[in-house]
Amino acid sequence: MEINDITKQQEDDLKEYDQRHKHDYVKGEMLIYAITAVYLLILVLTVVFAEKTDMFKVIFNIVLIVALVKGVALVRYLYIIAGIISTIKCLYILPEMLEYIGINNLFIAIYFFVLVFSILSVILLIFNKDIKEYMYMERY
Repeated sequence: MEINDITKQQEDDLKEYDQRHKHDYVKGEMLIYAITAVYLLILVLTVVFAEKTDMFKVIFNIVLIVALVKGVALVRYLYIIAGIISTIKCLYILPEMLEYIGINNLFIAIYFFVLVFSILSVILLIFNKDIKEYMYMERY
């Protein structure tokens, strides 16, 4: 038996390993696309409802979103840091927001959506193995 000979069991193991990684990649890809879609939605809402829009920030955010989809690890870490800061900021002003809950229910709903999304996106970007697999495979 030569070194290059692969047994049927080894071949099956390699196929199973490959399928598992492809499955993880696809799940990670779907999660990244879902996260970036929500980031784009928040960006569009900010542009539409903001009195003043800095187009440089809008373009910069779009570039970061594309870089995240392309698997740039640094951008993943930037989104983790931004999500943590956003969560802390939202939690810090939460008591003040609850005082004005009757003023604009749509604004409060959007506020809580952004808060929950920030927490979930940070958890997913840090701990999800499928996202890690996707980011790794996109780099290479």
